[in-house]
Amino acid sequence: MKTETQKISWEQDGSQMALIPSGSFEMGDHFNEGLAREHPVHIVELDAFYMDKHEVTVQKFREFVRETGYEYDRWDDVAEYSPTSKHPMIFVNLHEATAYCEWAGKRLPTETEWEFAARGGLVDKTFTWGDDESVSREYANYKGCLLYT
Repeated sequence: MKTETQKISWEQDGSQMALIPSGSFEMGDHFNEGLAREHPVHIVELDAFYMDKHEVTVQKFREFVRETGYEYDRWDDVAEYSPTSKHPMIFVNLHEATAYCEWAGKRLPTETEWEFAARGGLVDKTFTWGDDESVSREYANYKGCLLYT
């Protein structure tokens, strides 16, 4: 049963966040295609955590830069693939993402949290939409096929 605390609006950046409930999953490469560090598959248990429902937009990242005076110089690169303020922010490294999170009063998810959330409860599937390897506009912003027009 859903409660009011399962979705929140974060005050600093206005992002919508969803509660990812506690649980466990098998982390690692089930398909023996990945890196050695992805083996062996092992069970991981996680406490509940909140995670943004959507990517940080160009608009929100610009707001962070403007308010903090953070030096960011890849706006021309961003504009090529994320041309409007509603597009997801791209060309951000770990330090820039961390600085944004600190400004917003949040943190980046751990690798384990991200994988758990990204799986969406699916087990033994290559992609969130199943095992079909074809990527379409329906699933991703891929090779210039923009979702946010």
